[in-house]
Amino acid sequence: MKPCLHIALHSRIILVSVTERMRNCVISVMNDPSTLRDALRAEGLIDFAITSEGRCRARLTQVTLDGLRVAAIEETLPRIAFVKVPADRVLISLPLDRASRLYWGSMSGRADELVTLTSGAEIHTRIEGPCRWGNIWFSVENFARYTKALLGQTLALPDHACIWRPPSGTARALRRAHAETIRAAETRPTAIGEPEPAHGLEQQLVHAAIDCLAGRPCPPSRASQHRQRLMSSLERLVADHPHGDLTVAALSGALGVSDHVLRRCCRLQLGMSPSSYLRLCRRRSAAYAPTAMNRRPDALLPILQLKQPVGLDDAQSDD
Repeated sequence: MKPCLHIALHSRIILVSVTERMRNCVISVMNDPSTLRDALRAEGLIDFAITSEGRCRARLTQVTLDGLRVAAIEETLPRIAFVKVPADRVLISLPLDRASRLYWGSMSGRADELVTLTSGAEIHTRIEGPCRWGNIWFSVENFARYTKALLGQTLALPDHACIWRPPSGTARALRRAHAETIRAAETRPTAIGEPEPAHGLEQQLVHAAIDCLAGRPCPPSRASQHRQRLMSSLERLVADHPHGDLTVAALSGALGVSDHVLRRCCRLQLGMSPSSYLRLCRRRSAAYAPTAMNRRPDALLPILQLKQPVGLDDAQSDD
């Protein structure tokens, strides 16, 4: 059966996809925070808020191959999000160029670094300006199988977010394999549905990703791990109070820490004070209320009418 190209309008997102069995690619171009928030849920971002004013522009390319899924994301505005990895998944995340910096809690992912999160891991992530970042998702079963084949043993990842600093050449090889997969989806989408090209892209990604994990991670300190757990509890408390009636005193009391400890944790993990974060959450709840009045009619632009990704730099450059 020949793969076919599909263009559809779904939940105010213009999708360009090609599907053949389990392989597919989807390209979304957005300039509305609500639409971006909805789209990024597939990347583990279960809560999302823009932290400064400006025009929201974003592009998301997602490619599903037989044994993994790949995504490339371009964003223009500072934001903060709460990430939770599904129970049966392993995530590798990396910046796609040297100018992009993605914060994972108090850890800053820079060029030639990557972050791993395993099943059930939770952490806040933020950017402070324009950023291009990528994800590679494995099932737990496939990740174990690939590491066993390539490293000689099953790699057991820590149960918290970890920074890895592979040799620069190895990191570049992963960025290059990631970029080639995204480029194929955006310029030759039918190739994703063809067995041989898709298998070649997948093999490059698997080998490059596992090579980056051949060394040792740089785990966060115990204090940082404690702060991550504290922030996960904070996020659950905020979710349990959707009307924004929490105060900083009530929050610190419920978490069992002093106001000083809470302020320090929020500053390191969220980049802001707890009072600022509570105000942000209240604005987020109001902005993302389920009403059509919150969505602009130009929230999404048809990808096929764009010669460039809404003024964003080409996602394919390596460095």
